[in-house]
Amino acid sequence: MNVVIALVVAAGIGVALSAPVGVLAVVVFLGLIRLRGYLIPGTPTITRRYLPDRVLEGFGKPPSIESTIETVTPEELTTVLIAADIAANRGGEFRVTSSFREGWNDRLSSDDAGEPGVDEVESILGADDVERLDDISFVLDGRKRVRWESAAALAADVAAAAELRTRLDGWERLETDERR
Repeated sequence: MNVVIALVVAAGIGVALSAPVGVLAVVVFLGLIRLRGYLIPGTPTITRRYLPDRVLEGFGKPPSIESTIETVTPEELTTVLIAADIAANRGGEFRVTSSFREGWNDRLSSDDAGEPGVDEVESILGADDVERLDDISFVLDGRKRVRWESAAALAADVAAAAELRTRLDGWERLETDERR
């Protein structure tokens, strides 16, 4: 499907601009597909989330056996968080489990937990390029600005993300906005 999209778009570029530019577009598109496995960013998440299993099987993808964090609907999210021992339903209220809270606090108080920097923000938000503006403000990939309320809030988010990464299948594949 990605190759078909690449060929159609490249043909359109070739007709609109010139044949050599269209050929260059095909080469670039096919290179992207070869490197990432897809052309349009977010394709794996989108297809797993919105296409039924029978359609995925038609593309040679195995049916989803279990929900992961990147494939669930917002309604199913609590089930995934409970299964991962992150949240618990106590009297109709969802709360963080004591084991998650302990892991989170251990990461916050560890000797390695210094002031979070660019590397930690890249890691927790899955950004490719992060520029630091001040202690709590960053620019992601040259286009999106993020800011925490305090250095303590940033440190808490870094520790929580590290703990979530160990408990949630699919954390690394989430887009930046999905991690926030």
